[in-house]
Amino acid sequence: MKMNIKKAVSLTAVAILISGSVYAMGPRPCGQPPIGPPPVEQLQEQLDLSDSQAEALSTLFIEQRNRHRALRREHRAEREQMKQKLSAILTPTQLDDFETQGSCNRKHGKHFGGRGVGRGF
Repeated sequence: MKMNIKKAVSLTAVAILISGSVYAMGPRPCGQPPIGPPPVEQLQEQLDLSDSQAEALSTLFIEQRNRHRALRREHRAEREQMKQKLSAILTPTQLDDFETQGSCNRKHGKHFGGRGVGRGF
């Protein structure tokens, strides 16, 4: 039981370190790849992790990456369904205008009436 608590505390500490590093980097410019966890080998050296801890982290990171990929696929499918529904309601010209406005809003952090970035809300 004691070993499980030690593992949980270690993994929590690693998660906090990773999230703090990501937060400190600030927002990523458009078009750059998403930030992921540092390589397990690097963490193993920096945090003096045991082989079993490194293996557990590696498994955790792989599981998380797979969950994120599945969510992105679902989100893509939902966007496609939304576009099909919009095309049934709007004329082709209106749909083009709507998509143009959407791409402009996404550049500035606004989504479907969202608050946007840096507006103080």
